[in-house]
Amino acid sequence: MTQQQANELIAKSKEATRIEILNWKCNTRYDESIIAVGEPDLQFILTLTRNLYEIKAHFRLKARDIYLARIDTQNQHFNPDGEKITGPHLHWYREGFELLPWAESIDWYDANKPIDTIFRFLDLINTRFPNGIQEVLL
Repeated sequence: MTQQQANELIAKSKEATRIEILNWKCNTRYDESIIAVGEPDLQFILTLTRNLYEIKAHFRLKARDIYLARIDTQNQHFNPDGEKITGPHLHWYREGFELLPWAESIDWYDANKPIDTIFRFLDLINTRFPNGIQEVLL
């Protein structure tokens, strides 16, 4: 896939197919079906997980299982060019590379505010849950 194609997929308005509110529980993995608005055959998978210490989100194209974006919380990451990234970071698709090896630092990640963090990620990938997401505290 070209970089332009990936950028266009990320830029498209997308919605979760879930009818009810997502009750986002700790220590539970959710694989959410996402479709492009007006293009129901263009499908994606958004995987959400969290625990008391970290939030993870992976966004991929369903048909070809191509990863487009993900939040990562490793203390450090090295990009293919040797650049060192410290703290939470965001991986984006980059043409010619599998498994999203390129990352950029983010300052909006907060494990203590999972809803704020995930909504920021959803904004970046132009995705919404029509009936919302609710954090379940257990």
